[in-house]
Amino acid sequence: MTTKFGDYDLPFDAKGNMQQYMYYGSSPGQIKTPNQVMQLDLTIEENSRSGSHVWAVNHDGRRFPVFISDLTKIINDTVIDHGHIVYPQWVGRKKGSHFGVVPYIP
Repeated sequence: MTTKFGDYDLPFDAKGNMQQYMYYGSSPGQIKTPNQVMQLDLTIEENSRSGSHVWAVNHDGRRFPVFISDLTKIINDTVIDHGHIVYPQWVGRKKGSHFGVVPYIP
């Protein structure tokens, strides 16, 4: 959980799914979006192959990566109901070259 967020762009595909990596140079279909507070209604969907994050899906079907290290904080500090994370505001987070979302506390 964070009270601030970085001044960097977030990688999304054409369908609005957040991607794990920013592709530099030519990357067909990747849209760079400014990092800002997002109103999301996320439910944990599945684990990633890499094991560094889980995928969460919004009510409209868009997918967002959540770092495992952030998920442990979310589990301790928020209400989770059958995999649904009860927290309305999220922002992008960058760790190295990877991207994910984390709850935002204004």
